Amino acid sequence: MQAIGHKAKSFFSCRNVSKYFGTFKALDDVSIEISKGEIVCIVGPSGGGKSTFLRVLNALESIEAGEIVVNDIRLPGSRQETESVRREVGMVFQQFNLFEHMSIRENVTFAPRVSRGMDQHEANELAENLLQRVGIVEQIEKFPNHLSGGQKQRVAIARALAMKPQAMLFDEPTSSLDPEMVVEVLDVMKELAFSGMTMLIVTHEMGFAREAASRMLFMAGGKFLVDETTDGFFDSSANPELAKFLSNIL
Repeated sequence: MQAIGHKAKSFFSCRNVSKYFGTFKALDDVSIEISKGEIVCIVGPSGGGKSTFLRVLNALESIEAGEIVVNDIRLPGSRQETESVRREVGMVFQQFNLFEHMSIRENVTFAPRVSRGMDQHEANELAENLLQRVGIVEQIEKFPNHLSGGQKQRVAIARALAMKPQAMLFDEPTSSLDPEMVVEVLDVMKELAFSGMTMLIVTHEMGFAREAASRMLFMAGGKFLVDETTDGFFDSSANPELAKFLSNIL
């Protein structure tokens, strides 16, 4: 694997991390550093470990071996440390996971009120500002079943941002969207990327990756096989698995 030197402080640090599902080794002795402010896109074949990698960073999955440090918090850790990681690291999934019985306003204000003790007035103001940022403030009193897929995903992004995280993880956030809805979600993610937010994004949207990412990782078989700058990643065919992957999707 080609590694890139990073001078900025690490936000995510993994050392010899392994994760099993039964006898299947989803992550195989993974070691990697992600610096604060980096925009990293992770690509690779299905079943290669990409989603599992994001989930262990956010303490949604446990690990069998190794060590993860997230903004100076070591995992596996205590319940309090795990909750601290989840407050600092927002995650947006393939499926929107919105609360169908809550309005869009309530979806966005729920976590900051419950987890951060924010009062209702402040939470409402935050929700309105975030929904304005993602371009759907006019939908604030509606319920999720009245929104399109693209609008739901933008609400999911606003909901994650409402916790004021220092980093965001995106697990193929456009994979379940109709093609015409993909652009509106990617535009929101580009705005976040250019604002300086630390972001890890599992995606097959290569055009977005070229434009927004500063670094590209290729993952297969539970390992990072290529770690390159974005330009170097698309110009390189030294790794045969990456060359085959790119030839199939570009």
